[in-house]
Amino acid sequence: MLTWFQGLAGNWGVSIILLTFTVRLLTFPFVHKGLKAQAKTQVEMQKLKPLMDKINEKHKDDPRKKQQEVMSLYREHGVNPLGALKGCGWMLIQMPIFFALYKLLYQSIDLRGASWWFVQDLSQPDRLFMLPWNLPLVGDAFNILPLFVAATQMVTSKFTMQTPTDPQQAQMQKMMIYFMPVMILVLTYSFPSGLMLYWMVSNLWQVVQQLWVNKHIRKPQQQAAAGVKKA
Repeated sequence: MLTWFQGLAGNWGVSIILLTFTVRLLTFPFVHKGLKAQAKTQVEMQKLKPLMDKINEKHKDDPRKKQQEVMSLYREHGVNPLGALKGCGWMLIQMPIFFALYKLLYQSIDLRGASWWFVQDLSQPDRLFMLPWNLPLVGDAFNILPLFVAATQMVTSKFTMQTPTDPQQAQMQKMMIYFMPVMILVLTYSFPSGLMLYWMVSNLWQVVQQLWVNKHIRKPQQQAAAGVKKA
């Protein structure tokens, strides 16, 4: 498929972008269903916040009892706390494609030396410019695409997550929003630029899709729940 797109576009970088769009279109129904379920669960959890606050206050010194009360509250209101994780399913769906593309970029002779925009070789890190020093975990080159990947991953996480009712969970979630992009940056800094291009475009797609879900699904549900509560 990548070769076919290259025949149409005449550039391997553009063909990687077209491949990303194709993957996201093919997985759109599954991803969208997961995001809708995630938004619904988040709204239901928000409705339970006053009751959760009471449980947290009542059993603040007894974590085990607090957990039992919380699980009982979920069962009573028919809420699945794991439903909030369904929106992350798109990452699992794409993992085989991600690893296949990683292997392809290292083995394909056609992609060696293939350029795109400022990238001179899509099978190598983008190396926007060389550094005067050889730094640990960074080396002697400045790669900008991994920074874009980490930044878009952080934006995606911020739009996807919602503040939990438990203060401890909220603190942990806030830490994960910043920790995961940094970890991704460190692990992928020397990855092929073609793979980083695929990941960055996929993240941008996810941001747009998540914004649409937040505006047209999550927000109306939150407004309806607030109206019922007020009534």
